[in-house]
Amino acid sequence: MKRIVWIIIIVSLLGGGAYFIYGKKNTTSNIQTDTVKRLNLAQTVLATGQVVSSTDLGLSFQAGGVVKYLKVKEGDQVKAGQTLAVLDQDSLLASLTSARGALA
Repeated sequence: MKRIVWIIIIVSLLGGGAYFIYGKKNTTSNIQTDTVKRLNLAQTVLATGQVVSSTDLGLSFQAGGVVKYLKVKEGDQVKAGQTLAVLDQDSLLASLTSARGALA
């Protein structure tokens, strides 16, 4: 009878030790909780790319020459009839003065 009691005690201790080592793990240790907060969210997005116009316009002057200055910058909105660039007219004015002199 004593032998059976000792066997039951040893088996119980081994079973308790095995349950302690291999038993049910604490599953709540991996859960993260937080309270709901209302915040103002501001984010900046930086992106690069190429913008291509659906309409390609070929612009040209009536006469050739050197561009004196541009009245608009790239990306500006323009209207019909607006002057975009001005040619250097010094050589044309000199030719005009010479022609007037020859006429007189």
